[in-house]
Amino acid sequence: MRPIHGLGLGMLLAASAALTQDGIPMRDLGIKQIGADNTLTLTAKNLNCETPQDFEFQIDNMPWLVADGPLIVRGLGPGQSRSIKAKLDFRYTSPGVHYGRLTSRCITCGWHVFASCNENAQDIVLKVTVADPSNAAAPQGQSTKNPYAGMKPRRAFRVALASPLGDNNVKRLDNGKRKDLIKARDRLNAAKAAGQKAQEDLRNAQRKKSDCERELARLKAEAAAAERAAKIAKQDAKNAAGAANAAAKALKDFEKDNKKALKKVESTAIAVGVAKDYLGQVTKADGLGSGRVERAQEQVDRFQENHFDALREHSAVTKSHEARKATAKKTKADAKAAAVKAKTAADAAKAAQDKVKRQIKICGGIADDVTDAQDALDDARTAANDAVKAANKAEAAAAKDALEKLDKEIEKKKKDCVKEEADAKREIARWMEAIKAGQKLKMLDDDGGRAASKMKEVNDKIWDAARDLANEKAGTPPATAEGLLGQVNQVMGMAV
Repeated sequence: MRPIHGLGLGMLLAASAALTQDGIPMRDLGIKQIGADNTLTLTAKNLNCETPQDFEFQIDNMPWLVADGPLIVRGLGPGQSRSIKAKLDFRYTSPGVHYGRLTSRCITCGWHVFASCNENAQDIVLKVTVADPSNAAAPQGQSTKNPYAGMKPRRAFRVALASPLGDNNVKRLDNGKRKDLIKARDRLNAAKAAGQKAQEDLRNAQRKKSDCERELARLKAEAAAAERAAKIAKQDAKNAAGAANAAAKALKDFEKDNKKALKKVESTAIAVGVAKDYLGQVTKADGLGSGRVERAQEQVDRFQENHFDALREHSAVTKSHEARKATAKKTKADAKAAAVKAKTAADAAKAAQDKVKRQIKICGGIADDVTDAQDALDDARTAANDAVKAANKAEAAAAKDALEKLDKEIEKKKKDCVKEEADAKREIARWMEAIKAGQKLKMLDDDGGRAASKMKEVNDKIWDAARDLANEKAGTPPATAEGLLGQVNQVMGMAV
């Protein structure tokens, strides 16, 4: 049984890479962007098995290849082919070069004890380079070693008898030989059942491994996103804290500005008071209209204006104080909220990493299960091969015994055929003598006809017996078939 599988994007997988002697063929899917997806078409065909078979596509190390259900094509009759759809999904795939192994195989072949259907698997390695154009800092297609380099494709496997004895010949065996044969066949069937169970256990373990790897890839992507969010939140918190500190400093600087403005207000007020005192003294001494009075008044006016400027400056400082207080309050609240957000993001990143670690352990355990299941299948196949050898040995011994029995039956039938033919010839001779003696015509018509019919009946029996023997020879080994046919031909020749 040889399955054929095809790849979407208009390409047939089997035609895209030839199987080499060095290892498994590889198909390069090229560069794909994170988040991109393509349809993958997998096609199986029953090339040489006469009965309907099931095919499965098995995935290894390809969490980016997903399907809605098991990748199984069931009930393919002789020459039939059918396709199923899968998807290349790179939403959770990190940038870089990735390799995976895709195996298509017949899952119902290989354990046909009484048929000629072989298990046959076809392997191919898929390579893809994933790029993230939105993140220039991410590695874009770094060099990665192919983990499947040098590995050999999976070998075909079959459990089948070389030449099982037919039911007619089994009936000829004595009880002891028949029991030995049945015991050997039962052992083989038990080995077959154990092997099929081990094979199913392996398939289940491989599916669990694939599901686990896909979940691990998703968790890693979420953890990476959470880590990036935590770094952004941490920087935002740092920026918010800086803004809050600057606002607090600005608020603190107000005290200095306020003291400076108040001092200026006080000093200008004192200057105004001194100028007014001097104006009063000059006015009292010189009277209104004197030059000294005018100059004193100008000084008062100038100092008064300076005082008003100082008051206005102090008022502005006072008003800015409210704005600084509001800014300081807001930036402090923002910084606190940013710090909480940063801690939440950091906790989320840690929780995501913890999930990844737990999933890695789970996948590790499943990987061990796959290894154990593969070992169990190998052991089952070894046991099945041993059972086949023992069953073939028992079949050969039984065939020899059945042939001896058949030879004796042939000799007995030969003798019976010779006796019946002699009796028929004597009967015909008697009636021929009656004819010669001139018996009545009616008597000749009646009895002579019966004699000829009797001869024909005997000849038919001889031919039937010969054909039975010829048919029975099908259950004997090929090495003795020619001798048996010779004996049958001798028997058949006697009836001519």
